[in-house]
Amino acid sequence: MASGGSSPSDTPGASSPPPPAQQHKEKQKEKARVSRTSLILWHAHQNDAAAVRKLLEEDQSLVHARDYDNRTPLHVASLHGWIDVAKCLIEYGADVNAQDRWKNT
Repeated sequence: MASGGSSPSDTPGASSPPPPAQQHKEKQKEKARVSRTSLILWHAHQNDAAAVRKLLEEDQSLVHARDYDNRTPLHVASLHGWIDVAKCLIEYGADVNAQDRWKNT
Protein backbone atom coordinates (compact mmCIF):
# COMPACT_ATOMS: atom_id res chain seq x y z
CA MET A 1 0.00 0.00 0.00
CA ALA A 2 1.46 3.26 -1.09
CA SER A 3 0.51 6.42 0.67
CA GLY A 4 0.19 9.42 -1.59
CA GLY A 5 -1.39 11.82 0.89
CA SER A 6 0.35 14.16 3.26
CA SER A 7 0.40 13.67 6.98
CA PRO A 8 -0.94 16.41 9.30
CA SER A 9 2.63 17.37 10.20
CA ASP A 10 3.35 18.11 6.53
CA THR A 11 0.61 20.70 6.33
CA PRO A 12 1.81 24.26 5.89
CA GLY A 13 1.51 26.21 9.11
CA ALA A 14 1.36 23.09 11.27
CA SER A 15 3.50 23.40 14.36
CA SER A 16 5.85 20.60 15.31
CA PRO A 17 8.05 20.37 18.39
CA PRO A 18 11.60 21.65 18.00
CA PRO A 19 14.24 19.05 17.19
CA PRO A 20 15.95 17.38 20.18
CA ALA A 21 19.13 19.42 19.71
CA GLN A 22 17.10 22.65 19.91
CA GLN A 23 15.20 21.39 22.97
CA HIS A 24 18.51 20.56 24.68
CA LYS A 25 19.88 24.01 23.89
CA GLU A 26 16.75 25.68 25.30
CA LYS A 27 16.97 23.59 28.49
CA GLN A 28 20.63 24.57 28.89
CA LYS A 29 19.75 28.26 28.51
CA GLU A 30 17.02 27.92 31.14
CA LYS A 31 19.41 26.13 33.53
CA ALA A 32 21.99 28.88 33.03
CA ARG A 33 19.33 31.52 33.71
CA VAL A 34 18.27 29.79 36.93
CA SER A 35 21.90 29.44 38.00
CA ARG A 36 22.60 33.13 37.32
CA THR A 37 19.47 34.09 39.27
CA SER A 38 20.71 32.05 42.22
CA LEU A 39 24.17 33.57 41.88
CA ILE A 40 23.05 37.20 42.02
CA LEU A 41 20.85 36.48 45.03
CA TRP A 42 23.74 34.62 46.70
CA HIS A 43 26.26 37.40 46.06
CA ALA A 44 23.78 40.02 47.28
CA HIS A 45 23.41 37.98 50.49
CA GLN A 46 27.21 37.66 50.84
CA ASN A 47 27.84 41.42 50.41
CA ASP A 48 29.91 40.81 47.27
CA ALA A 49 29.31 44.02 45.33
CA ALA A 50 32.02 43.21 42.76
CA ALA A 51 30.40 39.89 41.85
CA VAL A 52 26.94 41.49 41.71
CA ARG A 53 28.27 44.20 39.38
CA LYS A 54 29.98 41.62 37.14
CA LEU A 55 26.77 39.61 36.79
CA LEU A 56 24.79 42.76 36.01
CA GLU A 57 27.34 43.84 33.40
CA GLU A 58 26.78 40.49 31.68
CA ASP A 59 22.98 40.45 32.06
CA GLN A 60 21.26 43.58 33.36
CA SER A 61 17.89 41.80 33.60
CA LEU A 62 19.24 39.93 36.66
CA VAL A 63 18.55 43.07 38.69
CA HIS A 64 14.91 41.90 38.60
CA ALA A 65 15.65 38.31 39.71
CA ARG A 66 13.29 36.81 42.30
CA ASP A 67 13.68 34.02 44.84
CA TYR A 68 11.04 31.59 46.17
CA ASP A 69 9.68 34.32 48.47
CA ASN A 70 9.56 36.79 45.56
CA ARG A 71 12.48 38.75 47.02
CA THR A 72 14.83 40.63 44.73
CA PRO A 73 18.58 41.01 45.19
CA LEU A 74 17.81 44.50 46.55
CA HIS A 75 15.53 43.01 49.21
CA VAL A 76 18.33 40.65 50.22
CA ALA A 77 21.00 43.36 50.34
CA SER A 78 18.72 45.74 52.26
CA LEU A 79 17.75 43.08 54.78
CA HIS A 80 21.42 42.66 55.70
CA GLY A 81 22.34 46.34 55.45
CA TRP A 82 24.75 45.88 52.53
CA ILE A 83 24.88 49.49 51.30
CA ASP A 84 27.43 48.99 48.48
CA VAL A 85 25.47 46.08 47.01
CA ALA A 86 22.21 48.05 47.30
CA LYS A 87 23.76 51.08 45.56
CA CYS A 88 25.03 48.88 42.74
CA LEU A 89 21.61 47.27 42.26
CA ILE A 90 19.87 50.66 42.25
CA GLU A 91 22.43 51.94 39.75
CA TYR A 92 21.39 49.07 37.45
CA GLY A 93 17.69 49.87 37.80
CA ALA A 94 16.50 47.79 40.75
CA ASP A 95 12.89 48.58 41.64
CA VAL A 96 13.00 50.14 45.11
CA ASN A 97 9.24 49.56 45.41
CA ALA A 98 9.30 45.84 44.51
CA GLN A 99 7.23 43.76 46.93
CA ASP A 100 8.02 40.29 48.23
CA ARG A 101 5.34 37.65 48.90
CA TRP A 102 4.34 39.43 52.12
CA LYS A 103 4.03 42.80 50.33
CA ASN A 104 7.18 44.14 52.02
CA THR A 105 9.38 46.53 50.04
